[in-house]
Amino acid sequence: MKFAVLSVSLCVAAAGVFAQTTSTEILGTVTDPAGASVPSAKVTLLRTATGQARETLTNQDGNYAFPLIEVGEYTVKVEREGFKTQEQRGITVQLQQKARVDFRMEIGATTETIEVVASGVALKTEDAAVGGNIDNKRVVELPLNGRNVATLAVLVPGVQFGIRMGLDGSGGFPIPGNGVAISANGQREVNQQVTLDGVIATEPRVNTAAFSPSIDALEEFKVQTSSYSAE
Repeated sequence: MKFAVLSVSLCVAAAGVFAQTTSTEILGTVTDPAGASVPSAKVTLLRTATGQARETLTNQDGNYAFPLIEVGEYTVKVEREGFKTQEQRGITVQLQQKARVDFRMEIGATTETIEVVASGVALKTEDAAVGGNIDNKRVVELPLNGRNVATLAVLVPGVQFGIRMGLDGSGGFPIPGNGVAISANGQREVNQQVTLDGVIATEPRVNTAAFSPSIDALEEFKVQTSSYSAE
């Protein structure tokens, strides 16, 4: 199980954890009204919180990608001569998510703009990972006895405290209440893995994380329990 934690680029996982990777990205395909690919279209990615913008061009197949992005809300805009400019707002990207945002262009002038506001939950089609995301609202607002991030991890279905944390999460080895030892879907806690900036942060004997990252340093994190990628 992978338990990915973000902020200060920290990740923790039961059976595997990681921080920011190319898995956190926005990608998609741009096509014309007939469904044919639109190459060399200008695609602009705008991060709502900071106003930071990135640009790229679609390839010969009409595909584009923005890897290595931060979690948060984005706007994606597509421009191409002979087509109306299209813009999708309110795209929320979570940790380790590959958010697909496709566009079907309409014939017209680039001065004409079609705006779409994203709504609902985007269908996940880019990977088969199973797990759950603990967003910033829950990190900030839920009461957390002991301030151990593992207490939030057990909100994900199938995840529970490992023996080395005590079955109620109040125990702990070697430091009571400060370690991270969780299991998922029948796995043993020794199958977990924690990494910090890509470096393994668990001790080598039983894969226990002998520390708990400060809850104040976390933005959100993700627990992956099965079918995760080779990363």
